[in-house]
Amino acid sequence: MEPNGMTLRQTAERLASEINIKSLLCLYSTSSDLNKITNMLLKRKLELQFFFKSDFSTELISVLRSLVPIYNLPNELNDQKSEILSTTHCEEFLESIEHYLLGVKKMPKNKTKLLEELHYIILYLDVNVNQIPPSNIHYNKFWALLKLLHGTLIDRGFQSENSVLWISELIQLVEKKFLYINRKNLNWRECSIYPHPVDIFESKDLITNKTFGAYKDYVEYLDIHFKLYKEDFESNLREGLLQYKAKLRGANIKEIVEIYVYNCVRVESIELDKSAKNGIFHKVTMTVGNKEDPNDINKLFINGSLLMFSECSQFSTFILAILVDVLEVPEEQKKCCKALKVSVIGDPSWLKVGHSYTMVEPKTFFEPYHQVLKVLQVLDSESFPMKKYIVHADVSPSLPSYISFNTEYSFGGKRIKLFGKDKWPRNLLKLNSQQIEALQASLTHEFILIQGLPGTGKTYLAENIIKILIENGHLSTPILLISSKNDSVDRILEPLATSGRKVVRLGGQSKSAILKKCTIFNMIKRSGGKEMIESINNLKENIERKINANEKIDEELKLFNSEQKVFLEFREKDDARQLLSANVEIIGGTTAGCARFRCMLDTMQPEVIIVEDANEVLEPHVIASLSRGCKHLILLGDHKQLQPNVVSKDGSEKYSLDVSLLERMARCGMKSSVLTEQRRMRPEIASLLSPVVYPNMSNHPDVTHLPNIKGINKNVFFIDHDMCEEKLVDSQGYRNKHEGDLLLALADYLLKQGYSHSDITILSPYAAQQNYMRQVMFLLEGDSTEKC
Repeated sequence: MEPNGMTLRQTAERLASEINIKSLLCLYSTSSDLNKITNMLLKRKLELQFFFKSDFSTELISVLRSLVPIYNLPNELNDQKSEILSTTHCEEFLESIEHYLLGVKKMPKNKTKLLEELHYIILYLDVNVNQIPPSNIHYNKFWALLKLLHGTLIDRGFQSENSVLWISELIQLVEKKFLYINRKNLNWRECSIYPHPVDIFESKDLITNKTFGAYKDYVEYLDIHFKLYKEDFESNLREGLLQYKAKLRGANIKEIVEIYVYNCVRVESIELDKSAKNGIFHKVTMTVGNKEDPNDINKLFINGSLLMFSECSQFSTFILAILVDVLEVPEEQKKCCKALKVSVIGDPSWLKVGHSYTMVEPKTFFEPYHQVLKVLQVLDSESFPMKKYIVHADVSPSLPSYISFNTEYSFGGKRIKLFGKDKWPRNLLKLNSQQIEALQASLTHEFILIQGLPGTGKTYLAENIIKILIENGHLSTPILLISSKNDSVDRILEPLATSGRKVVRLGGQSKSAILKKCTIFNMIKRSGGKEMIESINNLKENIERKINANEKIDEELKLFNSEQKVFLEFREKDDARQLLSANVEIIGGTTAGCARFRCMLDTMQPEVIIVEDANEVLEPHVIASLSRGCKHLILLGDHKQLQPNVVSKDGSEKYSLDVSLLERMARCGMKSSVLTEQRRMRPEIASLLSPVVYPNMSNHPDVTHLPNIKGINKNVFFIDHDMCEEKLVDSQGYRNKHEGDLLLALADYLLKQGYSHSDITILSPYAAQQNYMRQVMFLLEGDSTEKC
């Protein structure tokens, strides 16, 4: 206690209140408690507003320099940063900048010092132009200052400086923002699927996903889900770009987490692709791998990744492209060089041959977002099935439209009415009573949830549902099986293909040798459309010629995009006709793959759609996979286990995007059959779940006879250590290393005891983020660390 009776904290707060605003701003460069200083400033916001209305004729650059740490505040303080910066938008402060620039035009000054001072003005304008909300007044003010600054740089002989290009891009950005001033009112159909320079850095005010109850209509539903899913990708990209820009401003950032940044990426040439499905490509080259980051060369470039190019390295505006392929380079250059084939989104002439750019690659893979958003954007009331349940939360049961109350099904030669009093042949089907009940519900409800606890036979039940539906021949189209993961699809398709069912596997990511023969690429023969192909290739050659001659290509590009879209739709419809003619019985693929083949599936119109591991599938993914012909939707999963993978923190914590359709419909009271008898875990392991998570879980008699773990005294045990967590707070890497070493030793020990790789599963929230998990997976998989 202080002598006057004040606590130390009260004393500190009193002293802080006596510090003038300028000194308070300077505290940012000396203190690590950014949150506390920010709150102190905002508590004195009125005083802050008066401060920026002061006369800064002699101190302007000093004040602008003190604002730089505010620009670099972490993203979690973004709202506070915007609030502080808004106090600088007053007429008086902006006039101070104007007067300084006008004075610089007339007064001689050391060029090096002048450029340094002008740099602080550019930083101020960059941050504010990127983040200011829509406003005619703000746009006019900042546009005028940018034009004046651009003229000042030219007049003082800085034409060749990167700053001139930077200012030019900011001027373009303000002009684009003015054109899109009503962007916050755009509905999902009018929004860009891709990140847009106009609003990428602006804070988003989005409507939270509804986890219970009905939406107003399908328009509200699609608008919310489109924007939330788009934001899930963009939020981490935004964080990465802000970190990168802060690092350029001198912030102490050791690692930019969400993006890879490549400097000096050179555009070598424009090339035409011979395939009509592709367009015009650019070949770009770069040097990767350096002393600071020797692992650079190992960063993967995945086909379908989004790439961003900025000529001035600031990404005020940017050119977007999709990575099409990684090209071969000479053997002697492989350790230090990469060559990429990229497709520009928009006008190919934007990416100029011979120019060098800074390139950003988001670590979040863009392709699933691209395919799903593309489908959501064109959905309408007619092409959106199951609206009764999904949009309006009407959970009253209905029959699938292809059956009636008198429909009979054959089960192993025995015919039974679906709604009759006869007992279903449990022994014939090799299902327990719960599975029989779930099977009956699945076959007789238009929309049904099957919740299966771990090891209760959800996958086996799905196989039986598919077999029965196929054998009874009430369907005129193939059954569609979807999941978010390739192995979930393969697990069901493989035994069906082995038993002689006509299976088609969408996509090329299946690791099953059996299903490799059943891929769509092996099932269809491409023919027809020769005239369209010839017309498209002629257009591409004309576009290439005009680009090389620096002529405008607007009309040609519009025509090319239109003709290519028609050709791709023609080809997918032809693929659908071939599959239908081949009497394909079941199609399986990931939700992203189904979105990519949307036109083909809409042509085939699968009547029955089964979602495996539905608890792990994002709701927009399910919607993008439902064809307009869907008459029967079965969701299998367990929302008490894993939730869908949401990339952004806000996606789960703020917007509830990680609530699956299965979980949402369960909350709404949708008919659900629950499987509770597990056949996977020993009773002592199952007992860890049953008291709280699964109070109704029961054990099949077989699990009591499972063998004990070799070489270990107990089948369930916990590893304890005496290292206090508080001592590890400042060294998260050490904490991860500690747990990683334990996991690595345990996996090695179990393998030496005779267990096979497939017997062991490792779950860890910490070590999975580190190299240790890669080493564990290398032990378990034997040949590839990439499988982790």
